[in-house]
Amino acid sequence: MKNKVLIDEYMSLSIYDHGKKFYDAGKLLETAEPTLTPPMAVCFSFSIEMFLKCLSATQKYKVKISQTYHKLYDETLVKPKGAGHDLVALFDYLPEELTSEMEKEYRTLHRESLRNELVNIKSVFIDWRYQYEGKTYILYSSTLTNVAGFLSEFSKKKILEQYKQ
Repeated sequence: MKNKVLIDEYMSLSIYDHGKKFYDAGKLLETAEPTLTPPMAVCFSFSIEMFLKCLSATQKYKVKISQTYHKLYDETLVKPKGAGHDLVALFDYLPEELTSEMEKEYRTLHRESLRNELVNIKSVFIDWRYQYEGKTYILYSSTLTNVAGFLSEFSKKKILEQYKQ
């Protein structure tokens, strides 16, 4: 029996779609009355994480072949391992050409560095999920919504470009 493993680097539409659902939920929560800041912050932060992860996913295929059996298993792996919810680490992992493009476009729209903005919101997902533990600090809500909105559009554009090639 032969087993073959193939690895393919790509931008993941399924991870993007997952992030987009959290982004859309964040947009709904943003306008809710009474204000629902903690769930809104968590949704936007998680969507940012998914958008960053979708830009550098790895598809791992395992082919198992025998005389009576042929099966292809696939599994989406997200990199870098161990980055968890750290938005800065996820951003820094991306190829420099991509981060430079992101920085340029974000700065044009918001006159700020995207990486610096990520530093300000890097722990929102953890801190605001467990607000009752007293870890909740200042929430840069406009930064959070700006970054989430930008990455939603940027990621979508890059994925569409991938399929045009």
